[in-house]
Amino acid sequence: MYEEGKKPGLRCRHILHKIYGHDEAPSTNLIFAKSPPKSPSFLCNTCGRGFQSRQELTDHVKIKHGAPKFQCTACFKGLSTKTHYTSHMQNHLNEKMYPCDQCGSSFVHKKDLVNHINAKHDLKKLSCTYCSKSFSYDRALKRHIRGVHEKQVFVCQYCSKRFGYYDNLKRHVKNIHKQ
Repeated sequence: MYEEGKKPGLRCRHILHKIYGHDEAPSTNLIFAKSPPKSPSFLCNTCGRGFQSRQELTDHVKIKHGAPKFQCTACFKGLSTKTHYTSHMQNHLNEKMYPCDQCGSSFVHKKDLVNHINAKHDLKKLSCTYCSKSFSYDRALKRHIRGVHEKQVFVCQYCSKRFGYYDNLKRHVKNIHKQ
């Protein structure tokens, strides 16, 4: 992998085969390459995943395949770490420990609070070019454009009303035509 006589230098994460010297390297996305990547020496007998050291393999087996150290008293699910157990128990206890400062809604998990803030309170950065409606997520903007502004492709067989989404057509048929 290395040119003969050259010491390993910095390796671009994105172009793994190109090796830079210290002075030539761009400053971003680089890792120091002491030696070429090694093949995993230790394989998990259960799932086949490879590891560089015996300790990594041992840790993996304990967490992923070992007998759980913690058991949920509500559903009897086994969990391997105290962190996983605590997080799991919050679901059962419904302890909403993460309140939103902007609207007062509370959430069991921090990640749910973050998703809420991004969806409900962040500045909406993506605007529809047809009607200027704003969206926090690219997928929501695309769904809006496809369903509202582009050619609607699902047609009701009873009244010929057109819909941009199959789910909306199904709901329409069920509610209006009682089918």
